[in-house]
Amino acid sequence: MPQETLSELLTDLNGDNLTRRIEAATAMSRLGIDASPASISLVKSLGSDDQSLNNWIVSALENCGAPPEEQLDELLQIARVDSPEQQFWALTLIGRLEQVAGSACNELCQIAERLSENEPALDLLRRAIWAIGKVEPESVESLPTLQRIAERCPSLSGIIERKLGRK
Repeated sequence: MPQETLSELLTDLNGDNLTRRIEAATAMSRLGIDASPASISLVKSLGSDDQSLNNWIVSALENCGAPPEEQLDELLQIARVDSPEQQFWALTLIGRLEQVAGSACNELCQIAERLSENEPALDLLRRAIWAIGKVEPESVESLPTLQRIAERCPSLSGIIERKLGRK
């Protein structure tokens, strides 16, 4: 594939041609952090029926580092959807923003609280707790939420205790 700009790769990734979508995701996975502006499109492209495409998208997400700060609001929206793969990666990218995303702590707590209700999706809940720890390392704002989650989900109490610095 000739060297394409990120804009061209995004056009291909968001298109209908599966071969071009896979090629675009493959190319983005090789761009590393230079693909970070494509974070939103990569996350939204997850969930394809084609496993090869999904694998290359995940590879690109693993390699792209933190997204641009201006993508935080849209990542929070994605973190609230019902697609577990998209939620997981939105939470991961928010966590990679670390304290730059500190303003998102309250919303992350709401997402974690919702995930802990009924039959919790433990992988997603663990990722939400991780993201909270990254954006708010002092645990001040998140403390009440994390304590409620630990009561609801005893299997996560150890993770939460470590996050709170009690272990």
